[in-house]
Amino acid sequence: KFENTFPEAWQKICSGASGQYDNAEGLFTVATANPLIEGQVTSEGTGSKVFAPTASRLDAKAYYWKVVSYVSPEALGKASQHLIHQYFLIYSGLSILLMIVTGPLAYAMGKHRRAEAALRDSEEKFKQILNSVRDAILMMDPDGRVAYWNPAGETIFGYTSQEAQGKDLHVLIALPRYQESFRNGFSHFLETGQGAVIDKTQELIAIKKDGTEFPIELSVVGFTLKNKWHAAGIIRDISERKEMQASLQEVERAKVSMQTAGAAAH
Repeated sequence: KFENTFPEAWQKICSGASGQYDNAEGLFTVATANPLIEGQVTSEGTGSKVFAPTASRLDAKAYYWKVVSYVSPEALGKASQHLIHQYFLIYSGLSILLMIVTGPLAYAMGKHRRAEAALRDSEEKFKQILNSVRDAILMMDPDGRVAYWNPAGETIFGYTSQEAQGKDLHVLIALPRYQESFRNGFSHFLETGQGAVIDKTQELIAIKKDGTEFPIELSVVGFTLKNKWHAAGIIRDISERKEMQASLQEVERAKVSMQTAGAAAH
């Protein structure tokens, strides 16, 4: 049954009419449907009498279906690699469209302020998208310093945007024993736009502001601004996923041990 397979998600699904829930079990999109109309006569019959009317009426608002769409953690991991590409394509498309539409018109009519306001509005919408996601979205300039740090980055790592801005990204989130190799890889990236983590999704260990080490899923892309390579990444805390995997493995080991002991007893 659904509630046995996904107990945590089932509690949230039952508590709300619709919405989206993301946890270690996966991504669940829920909608509530009311198939009955107000005052409709319902049936408790079976077989050929399944649609036979009864003396009682069921409250249409009290009878509903839960429609659930489920995406597994594995599918989400594959999708996250493409998410940041979509964000920047949306932003670039909006910016180019605004320049095409408002540029000549503003110049012809002398309304540069209106064009600037439209561009600021586009940028604000893009920021709202980045600020609303649960994964940390970070941007790094050619000096290896933080150029952008969304609110989820503060939730995951403990640094506010003000604390992280302009700091060496590798020093903030990479374990000390890995920082030298990361810097070497970054030097190669600045020259070629290529690297071991570019356009890939990998599981690594990162460090929080309080020194806690934890597992992350990292997707990184490279892009150029003013002929210089920059990097942007999506980071997801997969601690819960790892704990669940460990629990499942422990259950499997216990099951194998019991089967082995049972076979030996016979």
